Amino acid sequence: MVLEILEINMETPKLLDKVEELRGRKTTMEIRNVSIGSKIWKYDIVHRPNAAAAIIKIENTNQYIFIKQFRIPVNAEIIEAVAGCVDGNELASECIIREIEEETGYKVSKKGTGHSKIVYLAPTFSSPGYTDEIVNLFYAEVSGERGLQRPDDDERINVVYYSFEEFNTLIKNGSIVDAHTLLAWYMHIEKGLNK
Repeated sequence: MVLEILEINMETPKLLDKVEELRGRKTTMEIRNVSIGSKIWKYDIVHRPNAAAAIIKIENTNQYIFIKQFRIPVNAEIIEAVAGCVDGNELASECIIREIEEETGYKVSKKGTGHSKIVYLAPTFSSPGYTDEIVNLFYAEVSGERGLQRPDDDERINVVYYSFEEFNTLIKNGSIVDAHTLLAWYMHIEKGLNK
């Protein structure tokens, strides 16, 4: 028996005119008319700079570094990977090295050739239903020496440490809810970087 597959609403949406635009510090939100089939719909589209996030391990240990901070939009304190927006013409890899130093006080370790111990994992859309933001995921290793944190004035960041096993337990009990942190964690395991 062959099942017939119905193709419903397969017409590609078309962006039409901009109805309204709101600008924030790093974010622009526009309301656009979008043609889908014979109807016109209003869509909220949020434009943000691209970003970078990293799973960070202290080299030659089983200790990982995360941050804990209060996130105003969800009204909750979240344990997450270090992350931040790419500035200007900065590369995503340069961004995450800078963010690691600013948010944790640690410096990304260097390989014998002088290159940073950083591995690119993947680009990800933050939430493609409403934003064009791409978060580039990384794995990085830092030395055990910690300097001073240099967070932005509006950031209240606590550095937290977990072993591989402890962080997996936090995932299993539902304590880790940040999507980029979860994806980067599983990708670093898939690539064998947790060994």
